[in-house]
Amino acid sequence: MSAKRHFFVIALILTFLSTMAATGAEKPSILPIKKWSTSTGTPVFYVYEAELPMVDIQVIFDAGSSRDLMQPGLAKITNEALSSGTTTMSANDIAAAFDNVGAQFSAAVNRDMAIVALRTLSDPKYFQPAYNTFTEVLTKAHFPDNEFKRIQKQTLNLLEEQEEQPSSIASKAFYSAVFDNNPYGHPITGTKQSIERLGVSDLAKFYKQFYSARNSFIAIVGNIKEEQAKVIAENLSTHLPLGEALIGLDYKTKPDAERNRHIAFPSSQTHVLIGQTGISRKDPSYFPMVVGNYILGGGTLTSRLFDEVREKRGLAYSVRSQFSALRDRGPFIIELQTRNSEANNAIKIVNDTLTKFVQVGPTAQELNSAKKNLTQGFILRLASNSAIISQLVNIGYYQLPLDYLDSYQNNISKVTDQQIKTVFQSLIHPTNLITVTVGNNAAEKNAQTKPS
Repeated sequence: MSAKRHFFVIALILTFLSTMAATGAEKPSILPIKKWSTSTGTPVFYVYEAELPMVDIQVIFDAGSSRDLMQPGLAKITNEALSSGTTTMSANDIAAAFDNVGAQFSAAVNRDMAIVALRTLSDPKYFQPAYNTFTEVLTKAHFPDNEFKRIQKQTLNLLEEQEEQPSSIASKAFYSAVFDNNPYGHPITGTKQSIERLGVSDLAKFYKQFYSARNSFIAIVGNIKEEQAKVIAENLSTHLPLGEALIGLDYKTKPDAERNRHIAFPSSQTHVLIGQTGISRKDPSYFPMVVGNYILGGGTLTSRLFDEVREKRGLAYSVRSQFSALRDRGPFIIELQTRNSEANNAIKIVNDTLTKFVQVGPTAQELNSAKKNLTQGFILRLASNSAIISQLVNIGYYQLPLDYLDSYQNNISKVTDQQIKTVFQSLIHPTNLITVTVGNNAAEKNAQTKPS
């Protein structure tokens, strides 16, 4: 579907919804989501979308980097190596099988989950071969030694490149300081030492433990009827080992974390990260946090931080804040880059702006503007099959209600200034923030700056 046509369809949806609301009729669902479980107990989330002759299938496992434990990088390298070979196909065979039918295979890992994805044409003569190869890769991964060593070397090269990137250095130091030995504390890519210690047996063990029916769910979006989607999901889940339900993890944070850390780096700019632990995805204060953060630093070109740091003082090209809500409490981060000589001033302005926001909360104008932007822009997040399946992944993994998308705009609209003020005051502690700076040594003293 072209972008113009997509916007036309969205406009029709919005008009239809407005008409239904005006007439008092029952409001239709923005995105009708079907959910069922396979015979193995694997949940399935499905949306029929016939505008494109495409099908997207994703299988999501509770196998993100938080499951690495003492082997940082294991979850990511295992996920990447899935398509390196099966019991009957080599890496080249797999690549050719997908290429021959124009299908796309991908795999990704974040701190919570591991995702294995297929995008293919819905025409059976293309779909069936692509789906067969996808099932083979997902359920019969073999991890040949030569392919493992190739991926291991690529990972080590990536880690070496990251050592030259201030943003990567700052991010790793920040997560380490905020989460310490918490499962979120180590880098998703791992470390040079941890990657060098990994072997094929480690990947095989991780795959066997975490890539199972009871540790997964399936999301399907596209031009495929529900009856066929059920057959596909059933076939996928029954080809996976049944596995065991996983136990929870210990997400305790370090109470005496180092508050200020400077890492010397030969650059003209200092990369600054300021923050602390935030909220989990299921936290009841999620929506006040979304609106509050949009006002503070989430809204591009409109936030308080942008106004104070960029517009009024020209201290940085951009500055932003975000809550990364995960299964447990993810980080709250404020991020900017500034000239080394201005690092002290920029950090002080950020801290002062945050402190004032926590103490006073948003203005009525800020609140109304944020809610308008968030609700009006929401429908655009469903403007493609990729966007839709991303929403299904979030709903499935974080066990959000099926009407989450239907109620999203209303939940945003209901947020009050007092809710934002209360939530920020209970969660954000400006005098205890962790500050990480990466840049020229001249900025080292600046990291000690606290709000006035």
